[in-house]
Amino acid sequence: MRLVSKNRLSFKWVALCLLVAVAACTPRAQTRGNLPDPDLVAQLKEGDITRDEVAEFLGSPSSVTPFGEEVWFYISEQTETLAWFEPEIIRRQVLALHFNKAGTLVKIETKGLEEANDLTPVDRKTPTHGNKFTLLEQLVGNFRRFSRK
Repeated sequence: MRLVSKNRLSFKWVALCLLVAVAACTPRAQTRGNLPDPDLVAQLKEGDITRDEVAEFLGSPSSVTPFGEEVWFYISEQTETLAWFEPEIIRRQVLALHFNKAGTLVKIETKGLEEANDLTPVDRKTPTHGNKFTLLEQLVGNFRRFSRK
């Protein structure tokens, strides 16, 4: 009788461990950014609405161009991470609203993940001025700095 009870208990522990292991491998979805409701964006009319009205209607943008023509960007990205693997980008959308000098909306653009460009970072180091010290030189230098009075 006790042997059967121990087998059932160990079976329950194994089943529980397997359940936890499977749950740990469930993909996690994360959404970042600020993308307005498509129904609200559809109501925007080029030439009819000002910058302040857009801000009141859609909220503040994710980014604004710092120079040249004023463009507001509403950027959103959805990623999925499985266990310890790199996150995979599932969806990315950029809404660009172009304004003229008077602050009136002149152009609406929407771009998705299919228009994205792959960028390869350059692996260079920026040269800096100064001396390169070894660990021993740094320790001795700090010791001398605190011992002088």
